[in-house]
Order: sequence, then C-alpha cells, then structure tokens
Amino acid sequence: MPSPPPLLPPTLLVEALRIRHRLPSGDWMTAVALDRLALEPGGHLALTGASGSGKSSLLSALAGLDRPSDGRVLWGDTDLARLTEPARDRWRRARIGLVFQDFHLVSGLDVLGNILLPARFGGTCARALKPRAMALAARVGLTRPHQPVERLSRGEMQRVAVARALLLSPMILLADEPTASLDAETGNAIGALLIEVARELGSTLVVATHDPWLRQRLGRELRLEAAGLAA
Repeated sequence: MPSPPPLLPPTLLVEALRIRHRLPSGDWMTAVALDRLALEPGGHLALTGASGSGKSSLLSALAGLDRPSDGRVLWGDTDLARLTEPARDRWRRARIGLVFQDFHLVSGLDVLGNILLPARFGGTCARALKPRAMALAARVGLTRPHQPVERLSRGEMQRVAVARALLLSPMILLADEPTASLDAETGNAIGALLIEVARELGSTLVVATHDPWLRQRLGRELRLEAAGLAA
C-alpha cells in the first residue's frame, strides 16, 4: 500500500491566468484564459473541453513546467511564477507526480528502472526505494518488473507511468489524458486506480480528460473553451 505523504497538499488558487503561444505566422494565440480556480487540499478535478482548449497548457502551468504569460498559480503560499526555473524544478520533484498521455518511458530500461526514475532524478537513493517500486508494480498489475518497456502493451506502459508518478508519494497528482490511448476496459482500470490511490494518499488530483466515465468519477469538472488569437 502507498505510504501517506509527509505533508498535506496545499490549496490551489489560480487567478487571472493567461497562457499565450506564438504561432508560425508571428501572431499570438491565447491557449488559456482562466479568471479564477480554487481547489481544496485533496480535491479532485476533471479538466475537460475540446482538443485545443488548453487543457495540457493549464496542466503544464499547474506543474510549473511552463510559466504563464499573466496571472498567478498559487499552491499554498508558493507562487510558481516567482520561482526561478531551478527552484520550480525542485518544488515539482518534491510535490508532484505527473502522468502523461504518451507515457514518457525510457527505452533501454525495464519496468522497475522506469518506476525508479523519480528517485534517480531527485537525488533520492533508488536502492532504498526498490521495495516500494516493486510493491507499486504489483499494485498496478505489472507482474514482470524486469521486462523491457519496449515489449509492453500500451495499457502496461500506462501502468508503469502511474506507478512511477506514485513512487515518492506525491501530495499532488496531475494526469494528462491518462486513458485516451487505451481501450475502455483498460482505461477504466487506470482511471479507477488513480482515484483510489489519490484518496489513500490524501493527494490533490487534477486530470485532463475526454473520458465521460473518468469525468463523472472525479466529481468536479472545469470545462475549458478555446480562447483564440490574442489581441
């Protein structure tokens, strides 16, 4: 069973957020225009909307991967925009587990090696966390921890990605379309696992999804609309 995080997750507050991207034409496109979002510690939220509505861009801002053009992303007292890039990286490694739609697994490593990557990148002793990584592999239904990831099915690859995100017992879980490339049965199992483990850990869970099954079970929903060209 996952161990509880050492601290409660912070409250999320987003204010007057604008995320803009430059197009090849030189024009600026507003990917996200969000006036306010508040999410209590341990809350669950589905980000929905059509493709191109800014779900992935918003998740990147919440994770501190991208700096917003305007506005604030506050996790507790921490304003991510005020942190330097190295400070944001340290903050993210200590608090956030990320699950990507396209898995981001490392070829040449086996299942266990991929699950242990957060320890290696974060300066934590990977050997000390090996028993936990093995337990997480079993928890997500992976019975061959030494199998090369290149030989896995897409459903198995996503299970590796979920286990990797949980390795350091993150207080915040962010997932970008975690079921989009999976069949319905496998997708439902992955979605249920994310919700179950987030509840066990008391972690805040934000998921970008088109999946009606997952959206309903997350409870709260924020629908994004494409903002279009910036003035």
